[in-house]
Amino acid sequence: MDTSNAFNQTYGYYEARLYYPGTSGVVANWGGFWLSNNNWPMDGEIDIAEGFHGTAGYHFEYAPKHTAIWQGGQAPGDWTGWHTYGVDWEPNSITYYFDGQNMGTFTAGVSYDNKPMFMLLTYSTGPENDVGGPSVVPDTMQVQYVRAWK
Repeated sequence: MDTSNAFNQTYGYYEARLYYPGTSGVVANWGGFWLSNNNWPMDGEIDIAEGFHGTAGYHFEYAPKHTAIWQGGQAPGDWTGWHTYGVDWEPNSITYYFDGQNMGTFTAGVSYDNKPMFMLLTYSTGPENDVGGPSVVPDTMQVQYVRAWK
């Protein structure tokens, strides 16, 4: 899903209820729920949930002076199956939520400067940079809903 031609906004709360496939708590493949804009990667991205090496990762990244700066983490626990992922993006902070639980707030380096972003839901069996979990084919990420609030 790509809302670049239909919806974008600056700041707000974004949330999706997603099903990540996997077994024994290890997220399969490479699914993502993230925000970006048409000047990616220079203007950065906000990854609300990413199947990152078999876990549910969250981070934001921007590239001033063409050098990527990454801040975030990986949620502990079993993130296979159905879970709710959210982010509250404010002018000076980004706060991540998994199943309503605050995973962390970041204030340093939040540098998107009023640039609107659109939402993306992506899924593949293996990105070129090999950050996804074990490849499982056939399998799929499922989406119950996606919401955004201003």
